Amino acid sequence: MVEGVEDINRVIGEIQYTPVEMPDWVTLPQERLRAVLRKVNEYIEPVPFDPPPATIGRVRELPFYDEYYMLELTNLVSVPAYNKYAILKPGDINIVDWTVEPIYSVNEKAPLKLTPGNVVAYLQYFSEYVFTSDGQRFIINHPDELPWAPGVSDAQRARVLDLVKPAELTGVYEDGSFRVEATDLALYDLYKSVIFVTPTGMVDWIVVDKLSEGLEIQRRDLLV
Repeated sequence: MVEGVEDINRVIGEIQYTPVEMPDWVTLPQERLRAVLRKVNEYIEPVPFDPPPATIGRVRELPFYDEYYMLELTNLVSVPAYNKYAILKPGDINIVDWTVEPIYSVNEKAPLKLTPGNVVAYLQYFSEYVFTSDGQRFIINHPDELPWAPGVSDAQRARVLDLVKPAELTGVYEDGSFRVEATDLALYDLYKSVIFVTPTGMVDWIVVDKLSEGLEIQRRDLLV
């Protein structure tokens, strides 16, 4: 992450748009899941997923691609259960490895279609599946979205009540780039960040301020 913020491109005038939210997950029927596993398992390392009912699967549409969607597989046999994710369409499977590479690769092939309405949804997706040297830097739009530890105190929740602001598009530039302000979580600390996104989906995540530290939460990057 780079400290400091500098807008090098002139912001264009006010943009009217309707924010697009990430679609809900849809559970796959067992027969459909078996068919998906036959194609995806050869890409999964080190151990492929067993067929249902040992595995359950969900899919969600991604509003910035025409064809690609997100797949979540959950292995119910292992203790604890664990998940694998893939970004795929018929004929192309990209296993999430928690780096930027699968997302950037899909962006080149898709192609990515970013708009003022869906850029925040894109960043929520990006932050969900990319880990940094700080662990997972995850956008938080409401205090209830924090992965609170069991038995967290009311005082702890109250600490962040007025700190968390929903992610907001705050700039659209002449070159087609976007500027978003967001509250995000890294390890046990809460931050304010400014995020720049190019038309091709490249992300520059700039930490502006630490809002709160030492929160009573579970590490998101240890829960996936």
